[in-house]
Amino acid sequence: MMNYLINMNRHLRITILLSCFFGSFVLFYFTVNSLFMFAAFVFLGILIASNVSHARKLSDVMDKTLEKSIIKNKIVADHSYLSDDFLSGIAINEKEQRIALFKRNNINEELSPTLFNFDDILEVGIKEDNIIVTHASKTSAIGNAMAGGVLFGGIGAVVGGLSGEKVGYTKVYKVSLLIVVNDLNNPIYEINFLNSKILVDRDSEIYKDIYYEMSKWNKRIGVILKRNELNTRTV
Repeated sequence: MMNYLINMNRHLRITILLSCFFGSFVLFYFTVNSLFMFAAFVFLGILIASNVSHARKLSDVMDKTLEKSIIKNKIVADHSYLSDDFLSGIAINEKEQRIALFKRNNINEELSPTLFNFDDILEVGIKEDNIIVTHASKTSAIGNAMAGGVLFGGIGAVVGGLSGEKVGYTKVYKVSLLIVVNDLNNPIYEINFLNSKILVDRDSEIYKDIYYEMSKWNKRIGVILKRNELNTRTV
């Protein structure tokens, strides 16, 4: 029964179980029969459990699409990551000094990679909703607010993190890693580490785990930028 619900269309499953939940609650209200209240909480529990199981199964399936694209395109990856919405990804090969950035329009398409050399990476930043919280460029370890604003969101962008500034809000919907590359057609790649329909508290374990993982990627790209800068100075 649970497997059937997990594999069911998500919207249909939610509609059916919520209808059962509210139906049981209404029956309890009119009959004061505790069995209907118990049934209501059972349906609610099934809804939560099936949604969690469905999300995990989908995540496992989507992770395999990134692995499939890496293998199909003969990419050697020391590190790889698939975005929270499964629409973009990243893979790094340190020995060959190359980075693969993946994109697709929907989860039914194959992930399409674009390969860049390390010296093609120009900037990296972390964006929370519409605010840039860290930013580093090829020419500076910290960069500046004007460069970050132009490349990552226009006037009003706030650059902090690396320069020690704090962001004055407690909850977010979306947290992304932005990478600027030497490509006039597609200069900015955005990889969502969190893309939620509900606000996520920045003090929550979910946010902390997400930010920890994204910070590792931000630092990896930062190391590449620093190496690019050092190589430029020695030439």
